[in-house]
Amino acid sequence: MTANLYEWCMARGGEGGEAGEGATAVRWQGGVLSYAELDALVNRRAATLRESGIDSQAIAALRFVSQFELALTALALMKECVPFIAIPRSQTAQLASQWIGEARATILLTDNPGRRLDATASLLVGCDSDREAASPRSAAPRGDGLAMIIGGSGSTGRSKLIPITCEQMENRVLDTIETLGLTARDVSLGLVHLEFASAMHRFLSVLKSGGSTILGDFPIAEAIDRAGREGVTVISSTAVHADMLLAQAGSARQPVLPRLRMMTIAGSTISEPLRRRVMEAITPNLWVGYGTNECWYATAATPEMIRTTPGTVGVASSRSEVRLVSDSGEPVAAGEVGLIEIRGRSVVSGYWDPGLPENGAFRDGWFRPGDLGRATADGQIVFCGRSDNMMIFNGVNIYPVEIENCLLAFPGIAEAVAFPSGDPVHQDVPVCAVVFEEGVQPDVKALAQFARKQLGFRAPRAVYLFPRLPRTTLGKVSVPEVIRITAKVALRKV
Repeated sequence: MTANLYEWCMARGGEGGEAGEGATAVRWQGGVLSYAELDALVNRRAATLRESGIDSQAIAALRFVSQFELALTALALMKECVPFIAIPRSQTAQLASQWIGEARATILLTDNPGRRLDATASLLVGCDSDREAASPRSAAPRGDGLAMIIGGSGSTGRSKLIPITCEQMENRVLDTIETLGLTARDVSLGLVHLEFASAMHRFLSVLKSGGSTILGDFPIAEAIDRAGREGVTVISSTAVHADMLLAQAGSARQPVLPRLRMMTIAGSTISEPLRRRVMEAITPNLWVGYGTNECWYATAATPEMIRTTPGTVGVASSRSEVRLVSDSGEPVAAGEVGLIEIRGRSVVSGYWDPGLPENGAFRDGWFRPGDLGRATADGQIVFCGRSDNMMIFNGVNIYPVEIENCLLAFPGIAEAVAFPSGDPVHQDVPVCAVVFEEGVQPDVKALAQFARKQLGFRAPRAVYLFPRLPRTTLGKVSVPEVIRITAKVALRKV
């Protein structure tokens, strides 16, 4: 393991090393930077940090509007061996302060004075001038080798912060390059802001491979046009961003980005209809990834896997092991649903706060994220939902994703979410909320018959029609809100 993560990334390997310092590293609204020009700017930003008293014993919090400024600052901190935690722009001041305090950050770096927090010493940084330096607080002792801290929320309501060492980050970068086959020829467009860990991981992976990154500080409505105009070969997105791209593609009967080498979607469950629509209207070269911030990539599904195996999230990534076990930790038979466990050099050993009860998810080198999967005959993992979402109906285990995948195969269904309706005798009665495609006349009776034929006893006992499903601020379907709305409607069996 190298002592400096920044220098390791910039010492591009393989084809990347042959690209030369004049090769394009970053494109953004302000222009284009070669690797040499990017290095010069990072050195300048690093000098500003040193002059402000920020050293390797500090932990920095980052709160940026501009992805370019965030990228420069993060790289400068890596060069100075200063770990950091990125605070999303959407984070409330209260939660941002909580993350900063629990991470023991000693200074807040920002490009927006309106986003500063009075409780923390701040340094306002920008490309043209670095100014308003404030001395950081005294740093608390910490372990060596820390690269960054990823913020998140735990089930107990306390922050669930994830420490990533330089060695783990190097393995995550190499895992991405090896699993996706990134090269110096790739032009990558990330639709997720760098304040999120997945985007920062991908950015570093492209740098290490010697390719170039387009930082998406522009309206999503311009994404398809820019991707075609600027020769983008790789797009990384979430399900929400993919849906936005599909809205731009409209009623296209042919892929609007036929030259795209790869489009990856990760971050949430990717429904079969969304997969099909992306492959028909945007690119046939869709990859679906599964993983968590605790382990990074666990599996990846190629286009051929997606076309032939409904619900697949693929096979283990290049540097991960994945297995399916029972509650007691025993391996489950092929074809049976089991708990997903992940092991590898990218997996963290625990959370920043050793007192969090969620640390119980790390056992004997394996991480158990609480997800369910089923192995196919050829070794693929089919995602079967969250273990804590499992329904028990008359003593039988029923997985929501099993119902959802079935209903999504019915003609005209755009979205489906399954959930339990509580019953004092039968426990979790499976029901479902669906959205039909625009212009399709709903036929609930035919849908119910289809479900019973496919699922038998596991079929939903009621179907609720929604014009659209409620979503969280991150764009995911809000199951609690669906349950709240449907609770006001009398249960009508179908």
